Amino acid sequence: MNRKTYIDIQKEEYYKIVSIKCRYLSNESVSFNNFGLNHILRKNDKDRTFQDQYRRFELMKFCKYILENIDVEVEYRVSQNKSSTAYFWGITGVVNRKKIKVVVRRINNGQLIFLSIMDQ
Repeated sequence: MNRKTYIDIQKEEYYKIVSIKCRYLSNESVSFNNFGLNHILRKNDKDRTFQDQYRRFELMKFCKYILENIDVEVEYRVSQNKSSTAYFWGITGVVNRKKIKVVVRRINNGQLIFLSIMDQ
């Protein structure tokens, strides 16, 4: 399978997710949209290497488990500018003895959005 085919298949799988309830955040739904997909594919408006894209897509299969699990470590950060406040949660779970972090974001009082996934 070539790179383009792999990416196209992973995009289809990503869009099937729609949302996942996050136990740590009072079972509020985390939406999966273009913001998260773009972050998997790009960083600072530049394409990530295929190896980095591949790694992140492969980690996506653990996203549901981490968000639905209450036994997680959580980092919290707030960022403000003149017109909005962004809230970020780094939710880290352990899968097969490997730490995997899912990053969730909320702007002002908006919905929770999946932003990123990474291994540590």
